[in-house]
Amino acid sequence: MAATPITQISQLASGIIEYSLGGSTTHAPFLYVSGWLDTNIGKLNTSIYTSFYTESGLFMPSGLMPEEASIYTSLFVQGYYKKIAQNVLLGISSSSVSDFSMIKEGDSVVQRTSKQQIARGYTEMAAAEKEEGDRLIYQYQINAAAPLQVAGEDGNDTYYYSTPDITV
Repeated sequence: MAATPITQISQLASGIIEYSLGGSTTHAPFLYVSGWLDTNIGKLNTSIYTSFYTESGLFMPSGLMPEEASIYTSLFVQGYYKKIAQNVLLGISSSSVSDFSMIKEGDSVVQRTSKQQIARGYTEMAAAEKEEGDRLIYQYQINAAAPLQVAGEDGNDTYYYSTPDITV
């Protein structure tokens, strides 16, 4: 049996699972992550004004640069945390949350975290990831912007204007 070739999508999916999700595939198995990356490329395109598409596990036309991969990872993680928060509220999360919030017996107290608190935690994590993603998108767009004019040694001396040094 031949080994499955490593594609750009599978490399990014493996990296997301290992580094963004701490290696846990409980809520996001490899096929889920790689499938999401394959089918949600439009989210990346609309975020950074590009026209990537996927074909046979590759990001086309030229593959993702590290900056683009970081933004795409952030978009996945945002959606992942939102999905987990929704699952917690629906009661279908793998975390076992019982119906009680606190039990007191004598000097002993057992307190459980409520579903709302758990969901709030995931929602806050999604918001933090969105802030980071927005920062990455902003930096990407600033660095991808073409200069409106070139002056100095790179420009044409005819159009170079230097301001005089005025000291008082």
